[in-house]
Amino acid sequence: VNKSEGKKARARRKESSSADPQYLSIKNILGAIAIVILFFVSFYPHLYTRVACDEFACYPRDTISVADGQRGATDDWQEALVWLKDHSPEPFGDPDFYFTLYDPGESFTTPDSAYAVMSWWDYGYWISYIAHRIPHADPGSRGHADTAGTFFSTSNITLANEILDTEDCKYIIIDYEMAWSKFYAMAIYGGRNGGDFFGDYYRVNNGVLERVTLYYPEYYKSMCTRLFAFAGEAWNPDTTGYPITAISYEKKTDISGINYKQLTDIKEFNGYKQAEEWVEAYPRYRIVGIHPAVSPVPLDKLENYRLVHKSPHSPNIPGTENISLVEVFEYSPTGWPE
Repeated sequence: VNKSEGKKARARRKESSSADPQYLSIKNILGAIAIVILFFVSFYPHLYTRVACDEFACYPRDTISVADGQRGATDDWQEALVWLKDHSPEPFGDPDFYFTLYDPGESFTTPDSAYAVMSWWDYGYWISYIAHRIPHADPGSRGHADTAGTFFSTSNITLANEILDTEDCKYIIIDYEMAWSKFYAMAIYGGRNGGDFFGDYYRVNNGVLERVTLYYPEYYKSMCTRLFAFAGEAWNPDTTGYPITAISYEKKTDISGINYKQLTDIKEFNGYKQAEEWVEAYPRYRIVGIHPAVSPVPLDKLENYRLVHKSPHSPNIPGTENISLVEVFEYSPTGWPE
């Protein structure tokens, strides 16, 4: 056999098969499958992470939900701010003032009619361009974020009122993220920390440590929670049908050196007074709430605040059916008539 002729024949067969459409199709399909497999092996596990759940809901923190997150005002924010624009007085007396151009060197005197809207600084620009109202704080005003954080995290009503009076705030807007996922940030800017208001604890469930988030009385007494969850109304925990919970715990360290708090006892009482007396007799216990919208402690009515608008939708969490995603309150230094 002529070796050179054999080589030529093999080369022709190789060239022919390489140019064959069927061969190309199979080759491309196999390549695509290999790429898909490589993708799922390398990247898919990172797209979904195990969510952290408490007793009431699961809050996904996966890559897809973050990347696909809201990049502007949500529908409920849009609706609430349009309502505010249509139902609140013009801060400068003329709706065209918002569109007026002024020389940067021109002096301007703020009229007595001007007022601000108190909210977290994340939403300041939305308040400006949708409601055409003056935000107390926006992403460009760090100092005002401090006073906003103080207002929303404080339980001192006198201090809260003084902040609104000093800053000329007439309306307050709170959304569910401020009340829950962003509360810790407001506490920090207000000179506190999240540990003053809530904490993660672990309990043994079928031999496995299970995390639960528990809320302290200071959380429910904060201005943010009293307005958003309870609309500024009085609250009597003895009439809700929920037991009052008191817990004890131990500080422990896992094998990685991470400290955590493990529940050692959970007691339930039929009334707040009974729970309070127990905690006074046994100081290692503390009263806690297991639901962010069900206070274990009584709350007085906030006389200077009234709920004036609720956005159309409620959080998808049991027990929050009467709460809206965005709520608007009006403040009066002299209070509201009955």
